[in-house]
Amino acid sequence: MLRKWFEVLLSPPMMGDDKNASAAFLLNAITLWGIPILLLFVSVRVLSGEDLIDTTNVFIGTVILAFVASRFVLQFGYVRVISGVLILFAWLGATYLAWEGDGLQDVTLTAYVTLILISGLLLGEFETLILFLISIAAIWGFAYLDAHGMHPTGTSKNVYVLARDMTLNYFLSTIVVYYMIRVLRRSFDRGQIEIREQKINTNLLRQQATYLSALHETTLGIINRLELRPLLETILAHACELVDVHNGLIELVTPDGSALQLELAIGIPTPYIGHLTYKNEGLTGRVWASKKTQIVNDYSTWEHRDRDVSSDLKGIIGLPLMSGDDVIGILALICVRDERKFVSDQVSLLERFATLASLAIQNAHLYEDVQVELRERRLIQTALLESEEKFRKVFHSSPIAICITTLKEGRLLEANYAYWDLMGLNEDALGKTSDELKLWPTPEEREEFINALLDRGSYYNPDDSFKDEGGNLKRVISFYEIIHIGSEKRILSMFYDMSLLRQTTDALKDSEARMRALLETIPDMILEIAQDGLITNMIPPKGMKESMSAEQVIGRQIREVFPENVTMQTLSAIKDAIASDQTNIFEFVDDRYGEIRTMEARVIASASDTAMMIVRDVTQRKWVEMEREQFITELEAKNREAETLRESTAIIASSLESTEIVQRILEQIQRVVQYDSASVWLYQDDKAFMVGSNGLPPGAELPGQYVINDGEPDYAFWKDNVPYILLDDIQEQYSDFRKPPKNYIRGWLTIPMRVREKLIGFISLDSRVRGKFTRHDAELALTFADQVSIALENARLFSDLQAELTIRKDLISELESKNAELERFTYTVSHDLKSPLFTIRGFLGYLEEDAFAGNHGRLKSDIQRITDATDKMQQLLNELLELSRIGRLKNESEAISFEELARDAVELVQGRIMERGISVHIDADMPV
Repeated sequence: MLRKWFEVLLSPPMMGDDKNASAAFLLNAITLWGIPILLLFVSVRVLSGEDLIDTTNVFIGTVILAFVASRFVLQFGYVRVISGVLILFAWLGATYLAWEGDGLQDVTLTAYVTLILISGLLLGEFETLILFLISIAAIWGFAYLDAHGMHPTGTSKNVYVLARDMTLNYFLSTIVVYYMIRVLRRSFDRGQIEIREQKINTNLLRQQATYLSALHETTLGIINRLELRPLLETILAHACELVDVHNGLIELVTPDGSALQLELAIGIPTPYIGHLTYKNEGLTGRVWASKKTQIVNDYSTWEHRDRDVSSDLKGIIGLPLMSGDDVIGILALICVRDERKFVSDQVSLLERFATLASLAIQNAHLYEDVQVELRERRLIQTALLESEEKFRKVFHSSPIAICITTLKEGRLLEANYAYWDLMGLNEDALGKTSDELKLWPTPEEREEFINALLDRGSYYNPDDSFKDEGGNLKRVISFYEIIHIGSEKRILSMFYDMSLLRQTTDALKDSEARMRALLETIPDMILEIAQDGLITNMIPPKGMKESMSAEQVIGRQIREVFPENVTMQTLSAIKDAIASDQTNIFEFVDDRYGEIRTMEARVIASASDTAMMIVRDVTQRKWVEMEREQFITELEAKNREAETLRESTAIIASSLESTEIVQRILEQIQRVVQYDSASVWLYQDDKAFMVGSNGLPPGAELPGQYVINDGEPDYAFWKDNVPYILLDDIQEQYSDFRKPPKNYIRGWLTIPMRVREKLIGFISLDSRVRGKFTRHDAELALTFADQVSIALENARLFSDLQAELTIRKDLISELESKNAELERFTYTVSHDLKSPLFTIRGFLGYLEEDAFAGNHGRLKSDIQRITDATDKMQQLLNELLELSRIGRLKNESEAISFEELARDAVELVQGRIMERGISVHIDADMPV
């Protein structure tokens, strides 16, 4: 994006007319070079010590921005507007700088001359005169202000003289600049005129070269491009190039001469290819009718314009393509709104081009006609060759023996391979007569045959026979006919060998007899039925020929023989079999003879509109299949029950958590006994507690416990010791189950849980359906009840074991704690007992020294300290003995003065302290 802006900033403007182009070129040069020059000027001022932000630099920066903006706006062609704005802005800036500077004596006013020169180059004389007058007015305005002291930096000395001199100087300079500009403008205008004339001549030369090139291409098209479509493309492309347009079309008269058809188009007319135009319709229709060139330079206002044609059309020229006095097509070229109009030179050029194009199109039409005729001739020749080749192939590859012989002698002229095989001859027999080949028993017989053939013209014998070269008897169908080859009569003989066919026919008759005997022995009924249901043939099943004979069925509709439902199935199967050519099988029940029997029908298409249906009694087979399915179902149920029991046993063995075991076993029970909800209850004293459930509906949670009494349905376990309780509808006997949350329960099955013959609880299975559970379900659920009882007993034992282990663990933990406490106590006692000993031993040494020295005062002190140490030791031993008798005591917390504790500690080691000459000071009022 930034690169694009720089390209626009640096690229020169493109102008249409010459006057604006010269002004734009000059303005482009001023702004392009003015920007770096002004930047350099600012840099020099800053390097010279001037402030970067001052009035002059700000003004110059504003001018640079104006130059940049003008370069962007210049791309849109606003040359005079930009020139006037820039000159006015520069004049105001120079005037402002002069006001801020030295006024009339400021050098900035010299810029007026430069601005007048630039105005003369970029704008007209009037604008330059206006700029000169306001510049003179500004000079005298500064003079007036300076003379009256109204300008802060001005001077009042000789200001009017200076203004007069500057006015005279500007006037003379302006006159010189004016005449210089006029001379330059005249030279520039003459140059522009010469350039325009040179451009016109160049365009004429280029147009002439284009016309000659198009003429050359069109001429070459007459010689080389004989195909119509490429020729039309070349003509239209060169016509558009001649007048520099991008839209055009070619229409050709249809073969019947009724309309013009759009054959080729470029640009706007392209969507209308194939459109038909009639005489006096639109521009091309009027060209066709008038046979003259038609020009419309403003199609939008033309009275005969087509309202559906695009409004972008501006000018249209239509040129007739003539062949003698007849129009064979129309060449039309189109200008859109942004293109130029058609002028007389272009029209003349296009008319000559259209004449050449007409000749080329006529030549292409002639070429196409010649090509069509040549193609037709080649097709006829190819057809003749193919016909001859086909005859030769048919003649030699035909399975019918064919030969051509002369009429009189019977000389063999031509024969095919089938003839050689039939007669046992080869190609060496060509050219030999019938007598030489011994084809006839006697010449008289052949003579009689020739006379009969001449009388009839052809001879046919469906049961002919002869012996071949090897003496084998051949039974054939023979045909003879007189044909003309050239001017000679010839005999065309054809023989169809029936020997193998006769053998095959005899074999088929034998096979048919065997097949019929076989069909009569099978127990199935075979019907041949048409697609409309008509029975066309029938073979009755074995043993039923008298009760259901073929005569009773053949010729009747199938609905007259079978019930309506079987008839519909049969007709549908026949339709599907004929459509798919596959066997269609269905079964139906037949109770027509007082016994219900299951029949199987197989239908297969035998022709395009008939099918064969084989009906077989499969009652016995169906009974066997049903027994087998029932046995398999029972076996699968037993396997499922065994697998469920095995998984339940595995669950009991894998977990000792009662809640988990109960939940998983209830899920296993549901696999073999389908229930809606289930729950497990344990007895404790005179109450029952629910310990698990599965499938209870939302909002139907049962009470967690209840008191056992004769109003509860499980009371029979306590009273009668029944093996299970099975109720088809529990709501009929117990009204409590008619109320929420139990009112969804109808069928009810309860199995007791016993451990060592002791009743511990029961499993309740609930169903929303009456009579859902059976005795088999109860017997199967008893096994699961035993497993649940075992699981709960195991869980109880495991729980007791866990409790005992927990107690043992607590005892071990307490013992370990007491051992640790004893160890700490032993360490403390050992340390406390050592301290008095150390004191006694230390003061015994002092006692000996004091005795020798006769220091009785210290001697008494030493003895007192030894006595205190022994008393301390005695106290510790007494307390240790008392503790060993009464065991561990709970030490109650009590407040101890830290000062007292410190003094006791120092007292215990006083001997060592004195031995080493250490002085100990203990502060009073220490914390407690």
